[in-house]
Amino acid sequence: MKKPNFLDIHFEGMDDNGAKLREILDRDIPCALSIAPYTFRKGWYDDDVLGLAYDAVRREGSVLGQQGNMHKCKHKHRFVDPWHENHCLYGWSLSKDEQRELIEKGRETLKKRLGVNPEMYVPPNHQFNMATLDVAIQMKYKVFAIRGLKTSEPLTYANVHGPIVVLPEVKLSNDGTTHYVHYDEIENQREQYEKALESVIPFSGIRVNFPENGSPNRNSIIRRMLDDDLRDIKRNLGATNRRKFLRDVWRFPARFFGRLE
Repeated sequence: MKKPNFLDIHFEGMDDNGAKLREILDRDIPCALSIAPYTFRKGWYDDDVLGLAYDAVRREGSVLGQQGNMHKCKHKHRFVDPWHENHCLYGWSLSKDEQRELIEKGRETLKKRLGVNPEMYVPPNHQFNMATLDVAIQMKYKVFAIRGLKTSEPLTYANVHGPIVVLPEVKLSNDGTTHYVHYDEIENQREQYEKALESVIPFSGIRVNFPENGSPNRNSIIRRMLDDDLRDIKRNLGATNRRKFLRDVWRFPARFFGRLE
């Protein structure tokens, strides 16, 4: 029997004028739709697409996720991946207040366009620091998605403002509790996507586990795990930049001409 899993669809670009959104609704696929707010603010999509997204995130067992605001570093980078926003691994950092401002702007856009506040925060490119996590709790997000390098089970973290579920995400090709895929890459990964759908469950089914450790200070354990994840991300930057450069070159025609339809 396959292990139940959650599905997070990262919505940063569209290659089909909403066809896969219609499929999600027709098949009633429970998922998170994690949207990069700037794509909705710039008017890339017509009212039909906005209506499909509106219906998708309001279904029982599904959730609206937010990927930052612009999904791009405010600093100019040459020859490296710029698609991060909360935390930059190339020498620049945002203060907690600056992070809160960009998250608030993104949330305002999604609220205005879809009529609902996002419940899940997904740091662009899964790059964040502990200030990002603290701000997400202060702003009452319920779920915080990270790259699942060290663990695949949902965890919980808390500060003085309350708790949040930390949800490690892995690619469709990897084993894990939560799979993520970019909306405009679903067709290229259709076989793996369909396999993930065989055991997908609603987000209301999240059950939180703690790391198996006798220490009562669970926050310090989780903080150490998150720090380890970030070190791994930084160590693999070279290979990641090359892969994403090729990916963006491949995506460009579909994204550009898709917006002209």
